[in-house]
Amino acid sequence: MNIREVESATGLTRANIRYYESEGLLTPERKKNGYRDYTKEDVETLKRIKLLRKLNVPIEEIIKLQKDQASLTMVIEERLAKLDLETQDIRNQQRICWKLKSDGAAYHNLDADHYLQQWNESDDILNTDDRLTEIDQNPPVYCIWRRIFARLLDQLFYACVISFLIYLIFHPFPKTMIYVIYGSLLTAWIPMLLAEPLFLHYWGTTPCKFLLGLRIRSIDGSRLTLDEAKTRTKRVLYYCIFTSKYRYSERFHDAENGVIPWESMDETEADEYKGKHFFGGMAMFLLTCLAGYFLMVNAQFPVNRGNLSKAELAANYNRYAGSDALMNLDEDCQWRDVSPYGSVVINVGPQMPDPQLEIEETNGYISGISFEVRVSGQNGHGYQGLIKKLMWSYGGAQRGMSLSEMEKMIELIDQSPPRSFSAEIEGIQIDYNVSCGGYSPLYLEPNAEGFIEVSFRMKKTN
Repeated sequence: MNIREVESATGLTRANIRYYESEGLLTPERKKNGYRDYTKEDVETLKRIKLLRKLNVPIEEIIKLQKDQASLTMVIEERLAKLDLETQDIRNQQRICWKLKSDGAAYHNLDADHYLQQWNESDDILNTDDRLTEIDQNPPVYCIWRRIFARLLDQLFYACVISFLIYLIFHPFPKTMIYVIYGSLLTAWIPMLLAEPLFLHYWGTTPCKFLLGLRIRSIDGSRLTLDEAKTRTKRVLYYCIFTSKYRYSERFHDAENGVIPWESMDETEADEYKGKHFFGGMAMFLLTCLAGYFLMVNAQFPVNRGNLSKAELAANYNRYAGSDALMNLDEDCQWRDVSPYGSVVINVGPQMPDPQLEIEETNGYISGISFEVRVSGQNGHGYQGLIKKLMWSYGGAQRGMSLSEMEKMIELIDQSPPRSFSAEIEGIQIDYNVSCGGYSPLYLEPNAEGFIEVSFRMKKTN
C-alpha cells in the first residue's frame, strides 16, 4: 500500500504520516525503488494515533502505550483530569463573558480589575482544536548557511573536475592554467546540470551535501525520480544564476511566509549539525584548494617525465618553444623548419645558427644532451634561451626534481652576460662553458672580428 492509499484510508496528510514515522510510531518497509510499503497494521496504527491525538493525548504518551510502558486506562484517566480543568476554565470564560454582556461594558471604560477578581483560575486554557495538520509534522528544514556552503563546495568540486580534465588532455602552461581554473569556476554549472540529477536520483544527495549531513527527498520520502531531479537542478540554477531570488529565498528566508522556489515537489532533510559536518566541509574546501595548487605546480613540469625517448624529449621541448617558434625538434631531435616563411634560423637569438644536438642514449632512453657551437663575425649571445628550454624539457622531467630545483637550474644559465658554470642538481650534471673575443655577447665592437664559443652538456649521474 502506497502513501496515497494510506492518506485516503486514514484521512491524515502525508506530512502527518511522515512525522509519526520520524517519531518511531510506525516503521513501514521500503521497496527496492525506495518507496514505502504500508501494511494494514500500519493503517490501523495510524487510526489509533489519529483518535488519541484528537483527544489531545501527547505523542510521548502514545509512544509509551506502544511500548507497553503505560496502560490506556491510566492515560485516559490523566486526560479526563486535564479535561476537568479545561472545562472549569471554559465555564469561567463563559461566566465572565455573560457578565460583561449583561453589564453592557465598553472597552474604554472597562474596569478590568473588577472582572479579574472574579476569575477563579489564572492559567491560560489549553487549545483543544483539531490542529493535527499544523502540529504533528516535521518543521521545514532550512539550514540556510549550511546549504549555501554545500552549494559553493559542490561548485568547487565540479570546477576541480573540469580543471583536471583540461590539464590531462591539453597540458596548459602555468599562465594558461590560471585562466583554466577561473573559467572552470564560472562554468561549473554545466557539469552540475549533468551530474547533480544523477547524484540526487541514485544517492539522494550530492558529495558536499553528504559531508554536511543534507539529503533531498520527494514529499513521500523516497528518492527523487530522474525527471524530478533534473527539474529541481534546473530550477536551482535558474534562481541562483539568472535571478536575485536566491538571496531573499535562501539567505533571508521567512520561515513563516516564504517558500524556497525550487522545493515545490521535494524537501531537504538535515542531520543534527555536529563537528563532523564542519570538519567534512572544511576538508573538502582544503582539498579543492590543494587540487588547484597541485594543478598550478604540475603545469610547470614537462608533460613527459621519467626516462625519456627522443620523441618524448622533442615533445617537451616543442611545448616550451611554443607555437611562435621558427624551428622545433622532430622525433629524432633534429631541427626542422616550422616557419611559414621558410626561415633557416631558430628562435634563440638574432642571426645565430642552430647547433647540432648530440643525444646520448642508454637502453633506449636519453642519458645526456650536449652541443658545441662557434659563431664569428656577428652579434650573438650564449644560447641561454635554447639551454633553458632543454633544461626544462630534460632536467625538469627527471623524477624527484622539484620546482625550486628547476628554478635553481634556470638561475645558473639566466645571467647577463652569460658565465660558465658547472653544477650537479638532483642527479643531473650540468656543464656550461662560454668564451668570446672581439665583442661582448650583446653587441659587436667596431672593426672587430669577434667570435663566441659555447659548449653545453647535461647528463645523468646515476
